[in-house]
Amino acid sequence: FSKFLEEQLTFESRQPLEGYELGIALGGLEMDLLTLTHYFTLFPNGGILKPLRAASAGSPALELPMAMNPAAPEKIFDPPFVSLTNTILSDRATGVDQFGIKSNLNLTQSNYGVKTGTSYDFHDSWTVGFTADFAVGVWLGNSDNTPIKQISGQQGAGTIWHDAMEIL
Repeated sequence: FSKFLEEQLTFESRQPLEGYELGIALGGLEMDLLTLTHYFTLFPNGGILKPLRAASAGSPALELPMAMNPAAPEKIFDPPFVSLTNTILSDRATGVDQFGIKSNLNLTQSNYGVKTGTSYDFHDSWTVGFTADFAVGVWLGNSDNTPIKQISGQQGAGTIWHDAMEIL
């Protein structure tokens, strides 16, 4: 996975990737929300990472602070991997044991995927999810990196994510 991050996504970690050990597979990796959300667009786009631009009418595109922002669409994942990952991220029935039958991770539509995260010692609460048309990432935390009173990714960021996705 470390090799994939460095070679395929040209991700530059804040610490040597070996230092994250097995926690990297569960999301125990420092990454800014914009980069993480951009990477999640791979799943509704069939494994293709497309350029991300931010601009308003009449203004030039802004330079975005991401590890990788390809100039043209770039194939990162093969379709079988994308299909499997989409199945995992969109399987709300399996998440019932952890998140409950009534959860803010459930939307009124069914064609979406979502992943939550809670950093060590509750310093960060995040949720990233997508539909075919939108990817939304939400992060909650304290700017001084103090814990946020045991607020999980689902409870904190998940609540905001749900409301934003329902509007979209």
